[in-house]
Amino acid sequence: QGFRDDVLVSNVAFGTLCRIGRVRPALIPRLARALPSTGRVTYVERSDRVFASPRFVHFYEMEYAVPRAAAAEAVRAVRSWVERSGMQISFPVEVRFVAGDDIALSPASGRDTCYIAVHVYRGTQFHQYFTAVEDIMGDLGGRPHWGKLHFQTAATLAPRYPRWDEFQSARRRLDPDGRFANDYTDRVLGHIPQTSGQG
Repeated sequence: QGFRDDVLVSNVAFGTLCRIGRVRPALIPRLARALPSTGRVTYVERSDRVFASPRFVHFYEMEYAVPRAAAAEAVRAVRSWVERSGMQISFPVEVRFVAGDDIALSPASGRDTCYIAVHVYRGTQFHQYFTAVEDIMGDLGGRPHWGKLHFQTAATLAPRYPRWDEFQSARRRLDPDGRFANDYTDRVLGHIPQTSGQG
């Protein structure tokens, strides 16, 4: 079952659907219905054993964390937008739940959370879809996954994190000259002016 689901269905068959769908988007719904189901599997295990599986289908991904109570509304809104837009999306929307934590800039900080991920096959235009999903998630208090695509800045992120200032104080104390900064951290966390004259 593992080889069939992880390699044949999730990679070979799904990869073929994505390649055809990129060239002929109108075929995506019909091709998706033809894919065999990998079935529903429920298990409890360490994350490195659960989420580690071979992935040969390359894609762009954006993932947002919304309060758990907003999960159904968020998924309905994404589905509604896709239906209204007429876009043919070959990837499913991925939904997972996590308990709240106490990490200052964790997307799950201070609240039980639902992560909602959207994907498009590589080489597919994603900006319209991802910005629409980002707007939906933002309206529901969404926080982006730090390691995936998003269009937020420090100015738009700060109000979403109650402990933002606490993190910024620690950042200034631990990296006063911004030695660990880069273009991405400057965009999402703000610029740290260098005070020592060294770069």
